[in-house]
Amino acid sequence: MAEPLFRKDKQKWYARVKDRFGRWRMFPLNARTKSEARELNRQQQVLETNIAKGLVVVPEKNLDQSFGAMVQWWLDNRLKPARSYEHCEGFVRVHLLGSPLARCAPAEVTHGKVEDFLTRKDAKLSPGSVNHLRAYISRIFRSARAAERFHGQNPVTRDVRVRKVPKRKARYLRPEWVSSILDNVPVEWQGVFATAVYAGLRKGEILALRKTDVDLDKRIMLVGRSHDSDTTKGGHEDGIPIAKELVPYLRSAIDTSPSDLVFPRPDGSRHLAAVDLVSILRAAMRRAGIVEGYVHKCRRCGHQEESKEGELRTCPACKMKLWTVGKVAPFRFHDLRHTTASLLMMSGATAVAVQRILRHTDIRITTEVYGHLAPEYLRTEIDRLSFRQKGSRESETIEPKTTMVTEGDAPSPAPRFATPVLPGESGSGFPPLMRVEETLLSRELISVGAAGFEPTTSCSQSRRATNCATPRSPAQGRQEGKDISRSAGLCPASCYFFATPSRRASAKARKAAARWERRFFSSRSISAMVRPSDEMKKSGS
Repeated sequence: MAEPLFRKDKQKWYARVKDRFGRWRMFPLNARTKSEARELNRQQQVLETNIAKGLVVVPEKNLDQSFGAMVQWWLDNRLKPARSYEHCEGFVRVHLLGSPLARCAPAEVTHGKVEDFLTRKDAKLSPGSVNHLRAYISRIFRSARAAERFHGQNPVTRDVRVRKVPKRKARYLRPEWVSSILDNVPVEWQGVFATAVYAGLRKGEILALRKTDVDLDKRIMLVGRSHDSDTTKGGHEDGIPIAKELVPYLRSAIDTSPSDLVFPRPDGSRHLAAVDLVSILRAAMRRAGIVEGYVHKCRRCGHQEESKEGELRTCPACKMKLWTVGKVAPFRFHDLRHTTASLLMMSGATAVAVQRILRHTDIRITTEVYGHLAPEYLRTEIDRLSFRQKGSRESETIEPKTTMVTEGDAPSPAPRFATPVLPGESGSGFPPLMRVEETLLSRELISVGAAGFEPTTSCSQSRRATNCATPRSPAQGRQEGKDISRSAGLCPASCYFFATPSRRASAKARKAAARWERRFFSSRSISAMVRPSDEMKKSGS
């Protein structure tokens, strides 16, 4: 055991102890003499040894006093180095640091409190934003556990439900709009918007594009940077082809650029990530006349009114002329990337080609977002449902017909897609059926098992033919059974039973008739029906 150390500069005794992890530690002791320091050093060494052996369990303490302190640590040490810090930091500060949940201790944050917190946010935020808050809370606790700042369980469990986000199709520009919008974009921004439409690049990838990444002779563009990052959103560099109509825009931008960037600022530096390209896009759409309506504004009193027409109007309050402004659809700059994929799919491009151009890692992203725009999307498959013959008029309707099978009447022919299975139908060779009640209650012999009307069972046909729990009939009854079978259109079976006039036999016959009627039209019962006898085949009936 090591001896305690006295530091003259501090005028304190320090313990020298090997902790539970096998590392030497020094910490000050509240001792005045050497003997006191030795005793305290020995006690601390014994405690660390017992903890290492598992004899003493020491509760681990959380380093953060509140959940708000944990959130602040996560922002400064985990989120700040990430690329999404600027977009997520404000959202986290407003909704997490400023919430009552931030004042709770980390151990007091349970899944019930998290669910109540998110439920209150449902009225203010969209389902997607609420899911983002849920993911942030889960990430904060996971990071704190990994850094050994929190030793409890993550409160975000399955009990904290994920909100259902409605799926909406991507918004895109119509083909006839593209030329008008590019013509109305300011000259210094035409190359940026043309690259977004023709190549499908993201905003950061366009602003970080360099001259060395563009080969106009081979019409190939390398995309491997985004804003100030050396990688793109997907984390990989890809080469994509350059469209013919994009070449003049790129050549003009490269010739006029004062730096190694293709689309720099006037001083040659890179544009900031916060550059407002949405306002430029909507202003170009407004100048091109691509509007959903008009808003008439009064610059004096602030009166506003909307209409579908852009005619000149006067303010009803101050009689001043109203300023007419076109109301543009809420397009984003990223919707130009959706436009590239949508127009390619509508033009007949395959999903694999669109995936390579947009650089999606999974083709399911391409098909789920843009697959509905393909001209042959499931059209060939749905056309397999064809019920009309060639040359028939569309106005023709097929009326359902019911076939009644009665004795002495010829039934109507079955449709061409149906198999004649009912006795008595044309082409089947079966005569009309007898009433089963008359056969069973006539105190006569009927065939059972594999060749009769007995309902099907799970056993084989041979077992059904031999497992009758009835006495075998004499020779006279056997002959009468053959005659009845022939009159009913049945072939003679190998086993018969004789129905006596007792009440018990009559009840069994009625149950058998009811059971046969319930299962007559099932496929298994139909398959177990008797085949025509040799006499019927010879007579051609």
